Amino acid sequence: MAITNGVGNIFPLLTPLLVGVIVTDPGSRSQWQIVFALTAIVFFVGNLVYIIWGTTDQQPWDAVDFLKSRDAELDQDSASVKREKAAIKAIDAKTEKAM
Repeated sequence: MAITNGVGNIFPLLTPLLVGVIVTDPGSRSQWQIVFALTAIVFFVGNLVYIIWGTTDQQPWDAVDFLKSRDAELDQDSASVKREKAAIKAIDAKTEKAM
């Protein structure tokens, strides 16, 4: 997540620099048209990528009961850990009595 956020924050830093390189005369309409054309191309390519490879299928992690099965497994694991600890205590108690 941090890598995606870092890469996503590079472009807002570079955009004013790119505009400064393209637009040398703030009153020039043709230079601003280049900037807006580049912006339109970036948005178009982003939408095209989504149209080609994007999907609207619901993912398993979006289900309401996604964590319930995992919680049940954790409950079983914690119960087995408790049983193991109780068994160890019983064995320790028996060995202490034997000594």
